Amino acid sequence: MPILIEKFDKDLDEIHQSDISSHSKNIILTPFYDVYQIDICEYLTGDYSGIVLINYLGYERADWILSALDDFQEKYPEKTSLELFNHMQELVNFNDPELVGCVAFKNYHDSVVSGAQIKAAFVQKDHQRHEIATKTYVILMDKYGAVISDGTQTPLAQKLWALSLPKYGDVSIYNSQHKRFLSQQIPQNKMAIWSIPVSDPNHFNIHVNVTSNNLDQYLSEHDCCQHVLLVLKHS
Repeated sequence: MPILIEKFDKDLDEIHQSDISSHSKNIILTPFYDVYQIDICEYLTGDYSGIVLINYLGYERADWILSALDDFQEKYPEKTSLELFNHMQELVNFNDPELVGCVAFKNYHDSVVSGAQIKAAFVQKDHQRHEIATKTYVILMDKYGAVISDGTQTPLAQKLWALSLPKYGDVSIYNSQHKRFLSQQIPQNKMAIWSIPVSDPNHFNIHVNVTSNNLDQYLSEHDCCQHVLLVLKHS
């Protein structure tokens, strides 16, 4: 599977938004009315096909504002996050966008799989909540049809692919050398992650899923598994 690395360091100050042309804007609104603007952009310099900027839109909170938003949601439960955000703009003055994360990707295409392959991902610790990174991946899946892992992952990325992403689509294990899937449509919340301790009763079903797909033997026979990728697609 992707080689485990301790962490991915990314200095957000090195990203010059003036060098980036935004092609798509999305809004993530958390249950506590935190607002994140997700910009999918062309990356005009470097080795990536694109980069996603995760900007936090802060504002001065007040009880009457939160109460008004609660009332709006109760009155219009069918409204989307974007429609609720548009309503928020009538109530509050947002601060300038604060860059709190980014996801760099390359276009991946072979005879079997195509989509956005994640090459680097980073979200500041204070904003690692409410599945901001997960929902950013889902936005990429919606746009490019599939999200594909890189050959290296941090423990946090492993957790995201194992426990968060299967709630939003099918996660499969793909051999990019032989152009075939090692497992098809892993059941939700039973992602075959390679570093979860089998002794943990909470992950027993994950171990069963690995064994049933004969991945134990495969992984034991391949010391370098960077060609084994994870693929997220709509169910």
